[in-house]
Amino acid sequence: MSRTEHVIATLDPAAGPLPADATTTQSTRSAEVKVVLVVREGLPSNLAANAAAVLGASIGAVRDLPLGPDAVDASGTVYEGIVTTPVPVLVTGAEELRVLFRQAAAQEGTTVLALTEVARQARTYDAYLSDLAQAREADADIVALVVAGRRNQVTKITKRLPLLGA
Repeated sequence: MSRTEHVIATLDPAAGPLPADATTTQSTRSAEVKVVLVVREGLPSNLAANAAAVLGASIGAVRDLPLGPDAVDASGTVYEGIVTTPVPVLVTGAEELRVLFRQAAAQEGTTVLALTEVARQARTYDAYLSDLAQAREADADIVALVVAGRRNQVTKITKRLPLLGA
């Protein structure tokens, strides 16, 4: 299986959701699932925020991350439930992002979604698909990526990366 075929296979929603093991009372350190967002070092804050929004929504949809129950404040205002899986935002250089993308894509049961410059610059999804089909090694220019999978696998490949803004 080529790298591209493997990445597409890991994005297949038919592969099923990540285990919904995170509960509202369970420590995040004991959860089986880990989700990490990694942005390119030096990325302007507006692009980092956009990448986080796009990839966060995408991984939630692809892997059906569990939402907590609605919450109510003391005045009675209802807040819709939010994802119970924490998503730390880490930072690294462009070449390390490429390496990380390939390592994560090679791990069975791990989903990796990447936002490339090709995607960021496209004005429509059809233009993105067309431009990407013509790009050689678009992973050489990754803006950000999100990795989701078994805690030990995700930790192994991301533990040395610093938090964004730290």
